[in-house]
Amino acid sequence: MKNLMKNERRLFLNKRFFIALTFALVSVFFLNQREYINFYQSYYPNMQSVYKSYLIPLESAQVRYEVEIKAYKDKLQNSSEDEKEEIKEIISDLEKKEEKYKDLSGLVKPLSLNLKQVQDRDFIDKQFFVIDQYIEENFIEDIKSKGRDGYEEGFALYSELDWANRVQKRIWDQSHEDNIPYGEITASEAVSYLLDGSIKHYYIIAIGLILFLNYDIWSKEFSDNEGKMILTLAYKRKKVFASRFIVRLLFTLLALLLPILILFVYMSIRYRPGFGGTVSVSALLGQWKLSNGPLIASLENLDFLAVNKIVPIWKANLLILILFSMWSVLIFSLLSLLDLFFENGIVTILTGLVLVFVTVAAKKLSIFNIGTYPMQYNLLYGLEREGLYNYKALSHTYEAYLLVTIIGSIILYLLGSLVLRKKRV
Repeated sequence: MKNLMKNERRLFLNKRFFIALTFALVSVFFLNQREYINFYQSYYPNMQSVYKSYLIPLESAQVRYEVEIKAYKDKLQNSSEDEKEEIKEIISDLEKKEEKYKDLSGLVKPLSLNLKQVQDRDFIDKQFFVIDQYIEENFIEDIKSKGRDGYEEGFALYSELDWANRVQKRIWDQSHEDNIPYGEITASEAVSYLLDGSIKHYYIIAIGLILFLNYDIWSKEFSDNEGKMILTLAYKRKKVFASRFIVRLLFTLLALLLPILILFVYMSIRYRPGFGGTVSVSALLGQWKLSNGPLIASLENLDFLAVNKIVPIWKANLLILILFSMWSVLIFSLLSLLDLFFENGIVTILTGLVLVFVTVAAKKLSIFNIGTYPMQYNLLYGLEREGLYNYKALSHTYEAYLLVTIIGSIILYLLGSLVLRKKRV
């Protein structure tokens, strides 16, 4: 077995492997620059237009209340004495709500102006704190009564999940010293952006790399008469299969993961080192019921918003790295089996192209695309996004997805070993 693996290493560490490794390294840095660094360098300038747009629903709500107040005041003049007291109470309530909308708009306006002109990150983060606190103190009942429609009036300032993340981040920052402002470039965030599926292109590139390295992993042996001699060696075929499978898999994972490690070191040196920062891991359970977690009192009864807990970003990255690695093993195992079964590298290449297509086309997580679905962070959150204000709870959990990739890989490996044992020379 040892000699077999040594021979496989010698065969696999050829020009093709180093071309693939170089391509992976260039791709990782290119995508990081294009998708991650450029995004965060323009984070605050771009936010100006985003948050300014939320003045529109806030101000439109004020106009709506003004119209309602005027209508009730007109009605008041033609009402009986018994009706007047009730109408006055309605008007008073509407005026209070109108005033709260004016105050909230007043808090959003300086944020929008700052984003456009000064871009003072410290001010922006502090203003978010003030805005969120005002929402929690003054709009909780309105939000609860209106349900998800409440967010369409600008309460969340982007989305309810975004608001919940900021709330949870404040809770974390109160008890930890490694708080990092929004919009800061960090090594951990850069790696997360690649692995969690935010840069969907990387999963397409990863399939391409696995395919490039292994499309003829077995078919070359059966198209080459000299290669067939491997089946006549004095080794059990299951050992022959295991040695090639393990060596090829390990070096394939090396080609995928080493560039990410180099990126992490580079980003740590150039920007902010390492493992600092947090991520909010959320989950929607059942009919929008809250899960456990460190919640502030004002959020406890929101039955459509689920907040689990803040975790260190290194821990979230570790979970995603495990998912990404097992996803890679599953793709490798499938291509290995098909190449062995059909003894045709063209079939393997076509299968790889189908996987690329499914990865591009996949919008929702289901049992049919679980092997190619790239948005790994959805599995951590336990939900997938369907529009700006709509999240759908997943029936597939992180653990279930991981289990599927592990079981699937084992089954594919055993089938491959069986096919090789049944091959005739």
